[in-house]
Amino acid sequence: MALTVMVTKESVTERMERCWMIAFRLVVTDDAAEVINEVVSQIYKPGYSIVEVGNKIKDQMQSIIDRHKAEQAILKNPTMDTAAAAIQAALEV
Repeated sequence: MALTVMVTKESVTERMERCWMIAFRLVVTDDAAEVINEVVSQIYKPGYSIVEVGNKIKDQMQSIIDRHKAEQAILKNPTMDTAAAAIQAALEV
């Protein structure tokens, strides 16, 4: 699994007066195949630190990547192949 990450600015939208939603897009590819494409956002108000908002977004994105890696570890486990073969063999057609 050779994951490549790209993060781009997505949007800034005013939700209420002096309250914005800042969004970034997370795209992760695995050997050129796109496996994650999600928009992650956080609220920004005057007085908030852009760095702190960025750290929250980074944490959300890391959680998305970690979840994907955990899912793939289960899917690629050889016991999943064994289970699929056992299920197929048990089916009556």
